Amino acid sequence: MLQFAASKCPTEEMSLTNRVFVHSRDYQDAIKYCAVHTGVGSYTFRTDPSDKVPSGKMAFGLAQRKWANLSLDQPIRVEPIRIGSNGYLGTAHFGVEVFGKKAAPRDPINADEMAKDFSQQFSDTPVTVGQSMLFRFNKLLLTVEVKQLSTPHWLPWLGIWQARARTFSIICFTGRLQRYPGCYWSGKCGGGGGSQSASRAP
Repeated sequence: MLQFAASKCPTEEMSLTNRVFVHSRDYQDAIKYCAVHTGVGSYTFRTDPSDKVPSGKMAFGLAQRKWANLSLDQPIRVEPIRIGSNGYLGTAHFGVEVFGKKAAPRDPINADEMAKDFSQQFSDTPVTVGQSMLFRFNKLLLTVEVKQLSTPHWLPWLGIWQARARTFSIICFTGRLQRYPGCYWSGKCGGGGGSQSASRAP
């Protein structure tokens, strides 16, 4: 198990990836996906190397620090986790609202484009129910909360996982649930309390 101290992401662009960062000298392939143990809970993240982060530090964005209840310079333990290829995420529901105190836009948002953009940006990012993420869409900064994840069932005669309901759902500003048939995410079972990573299915 590795030891780090929590720090904030050096740039906004890094924060918007919803990944955590360590210095290149501290990075190893084993922690590409890791469980961060804070003493009161464990949280799963995707890790990338960056020379902008001081050695011995692990950099988190604001949304990640709030979700994991992390303070700056807090000691954390980092455990590599292995993400297998035998698990899939059938349905994911996300709550979306404008970040901060800004009012919701007057013009309607293209939810189909939003779903597509989100899927492309975070196709290999582990997600956990209750997790908050930042997402920029058409110059609008949004807070995305993972509301619900469900797994599909195994079809042994085909050797594949089949989603029970191939839907990707976004709970918009009004709380209305919108579904998009034919769109589902494949997931990879990870650590940190059964968290799963989401990726767009082909």
